[in-house]
Amino acid sequence: MTHTMSFDREICIDATLNDLRTDHFKTFYLPKAVDEETLKKNHRSMEQQLSSLRFFDLKFNVPTNAGVIIFGIKPTHHIAGSYSQFVKFPLAETTPHIEYEK
Repeated sequence: MTHTMSFDREICIDATLNDLRTDHFKTFYLPKAVDEETLKKNHRSMEQQLSSLRFFDLKFNVPTNAGVIIFGIKPTHHIAGSYSQFVKFPLAETTPHIEYEK
């Protein structure tokens, strides 16, 4: 058995919490990933919230590669050639036809 993590779970050693758009995480991502009742009871730090969704590593106190790619202010500063892509597939069809791509 190997203990190698996938690229997205690895730490981005030269990034810090200040390199992330935590406002985007809190405003756009978190409400879609966690139910409203849980968010109301949530009194954890930003680092703990990001870590619970694998965007931050508490042991090393740095973002993961996923955190930098998705919420990074300048992701290519930390990960050369990185980018995010949004693709929407229609649910009614069984073949993968791209409906929208950005």
